Amino acid sequence: MKTIARIFSILLLLTLVFGLSPTGVRAEVPPPPQKCPDFVLTSTHGIDGTRLGLSKDLPIIVEVYLRGKPLMTYSLKFKENFMQTVWRGDYTFKVWSVELQQYIETMQVDMTVPGCSKLGLHFRLIDGVPGTNVILKDLYPR
Repeated sequence: MKTIARIFSILLLLTLVFGLSPTGVRAEVPPPPQKCPDFVLTSTHGIDGTRLGLSKDLPIIVEVYLRGKPLMTYSLKFKENFMQTVWRGDYTFKVWSVELQQYIETMQVDMTVPGCSKLGLHFRLIDGVPGTNVILKDLYPR
């Protein structure tokens, strides 16, 4: 009985020593990829058209230009979201109002977007005027 108690004590001691050592478990953040050719584009439509005297949905079409050339378009209505991975570079985002049949100049965004990032375009009313809140985050913070 004493032998079993000693073996159990030794095993318990070894488990505590090796199980709680600082080299036992390491949490590491993976390094960023060597080349990041793209970024994540997200858009949210948060403008209730009734606040502007239009329909609640206030449908819009977002036109995306890369280096001045059309890249893609996507449609949004109130409370809808969009997400896409696209190439880094110099971008222009134009917003076309389906109801008004014209571009909304106050919502246009021109910017250079780096790779390994996340760009959020949040269409909102800013002081009663349609606008775009732009949030750019690094996907691999330093």
